[in-house]
Amino acid sequence: MRDPLTVSFITAILFDVGHVRGVPSTGDPLCPGAIEGPSGIRRTETMRVGIVVLTYNNYADTRECIDTLQGLTYEDHEIIVVDNASTDGSIERLRGELPQCVFVCNDKNLGYAGGNNRGIEAALERGAELVWILNNDTIVDKDALGWLVKEAVVSPKAGIIGSKVYYCKDKNRLFFAGGTINRWTGETRHVGYMEIDRGQYDSRSSVDYINGCNMLVRKECLEDVGALDEAYFLYFEETDLAVRAKRAGWEVVFIPAPGVWHKIEEGAGWVSEATSYYLTRNHLYFVWKNYRPYFPTALLYSLATNIVFCITRGSRGRARMCWKGYRDFFRGSMGALA
Repeated sequence: MRDPLTVSFITAILFDVGHVRGVPSTGDPLCPGAIEGPSGIRRTETMRVGIVVLTYNNYADTRECIDTLQGLTYEDHEIIVVDNASTDGSIERLRGELPQCVFVCNDKNLGYAGGNNRGIEAALERGAELVWILNNDTIVDKDALGWLVKEAVVSPKAGIIGSKVYYCKDKNRLFFAGGTINRWTGETRHVGYMEIDRGQYDSRSSVDYINGCNMLVRKECLEDVGALDEAYFLYFEETDLAVRAKRAGWEVVFIPAPGVWHKIEEGAGWVSEATSYYLTRNHLYFVWKNYRPYFPTALLYSLATNIVFCITRGSRGRARMCWKGYRDFFRGSMGALA
C-alpha cells in the first residue's frame, strides 16, 4: 500500500534522500495564530476532524501510529482505520484492542487512493469538516493536528494543508517541507529533502502539493474537486489532487509546524520493483492528465532517468517493471499492478 510518500521516482534517482526535528514550539510566531498555540483555539473555532489511517497487513506500525494519535492535544477528532483486505489477522487484532476507533474494512486491496477514499467517505458521512490523511507508518507530534486545524480556521481558502515530515530513524532530518512540480518534466520535489532542520523552512508558504503521509483536506475542497483519482492506485494521487485543488482556486499550504516522523528508508532504497512500475506509469499519467503540452519532454526525461537508475543501481527486475509501466500507460491499463 501507499508509502504515502510522493517523492517521485525521478527525484529518488537524482538524489539519495532523508528526517528532521528542529520544529517551532507552541507559541512560535512563525506558526499561524501562534500567540495562543494550537490548544488555544476557541471552542467556536474548532472544526471536526476525521483522521484516516490506511493499513494493510501491518499491525505494529498501525498500532504505534494510533497510540501517538491518542495523545493529540486537539481533541475534536475521530480516528477511522481503513483496512485494505489484510490477510495476516492484524485487522481483527486492532478491532479488538481499539474499540474507540471506527473501522472500515475493504473486500480487496484498493491501493492508497481507493483505500483512503473509503476513509474520506466515512469521515464526511460522520460529520467531519476536515479530513487528515495519515500514513500508518508515522509517529505523530502531539500538537500536529492542532496546528493544521489552526491554519484551516484562519485560512478558509486553504483546501489542503501539510506540515513538516521527518525521517523516523534520523529525527532531525527533513523528508518534506513543501512540494514543487516541474511541469516540463513532471518531476515532483520535496523541499528540504534530506536536510537537517535548522529552521531554514520556518515560514508558511503556498506550495504545489502536500505529501500524502500527512495531509489535511477541507470538506468543501473535496466536494469541489473530488477525492483521490483511483486510477493511480499508488503514488502521485495526492499530487494530482493538489493540482486540481489549485486550479479550482483553493490554496495548498505548508506550515512550519510540528508534524510527523515517517518510517521510510533514506535514499532510493525504498524503490522496489513494484514501486518502479507505479512511479514510471503514474508519472506519465500525471503529466498527460495535468500538463499535456509538456508530455513529450516529460517522457524523454522519464526514459533518461530510468535508464540511469537501472544502470547505476537498479536490476533487471526493476528494468522490466519500468518497461511494463511504460507499456501499461500507453495501453491505458491503470489501477493495480496485474
